[in-house]
Amino acid sequence: MPEPYDASLITEGIVNEENMNLIQAVTQDAAEYLDLSLEEETPDAIIAKVNEAICDIKLDRGNPFPEGEDIEILLGCLWASQLIRAMDFAWVEIDFNDEADTKAIGLVSPTRNIAIYPFSFVHSCLTAGVICTIALSYNMLKENGVESYYEPKQYGDMMADVYHIVPPEA
Repeated sequence: MPEPYDASLITEGIVNEENMNLIQAVTQDAAEYLDLSLEEETPDAIIAKVNEAICDIKLDRGNPFPEGEDIEILLGCLWASQLIRAMDFAWVEIDFNDEADTKAIGLVSPTRNIAIYPFSFVHSCLTAGVICTIALSYNMLKENGVESYYEPKQYGDMMADVYHIVPPEA
């Protein structure tokens, strides 16, 4: 995989309690809109449903969310909650300490080899023509193990490096 940006500059912080409470509430809302039970459904089933919802929205096959809802945040939280549940990822505030003063809330793997930015990835899928690889990346992590991507503390953006060999219809 390509070398990620300069990870030596990255620092991370704890997501504050208010934001964590919002993330939990939004995750529950997203599950309800998709008619999913966070307690009864497996991470595999929920991830597949998130991927399917993005493809359906992109192809105008239906949008289960009420008008005015922030779909990127809803689906990003729901997707992220399953990576936390299944693979022990964690929410963090990431500071890239770059000239642009770039900061983001994202997920990191236990050894910080992987970073995922669920809100921006879902946004890119819905608005910028990025092909949704949420299910594909999840299946790759399950099959190959989280530690098989990047070195510890590299904060590699896995979603930038996952591609379908044969792109699906959306």
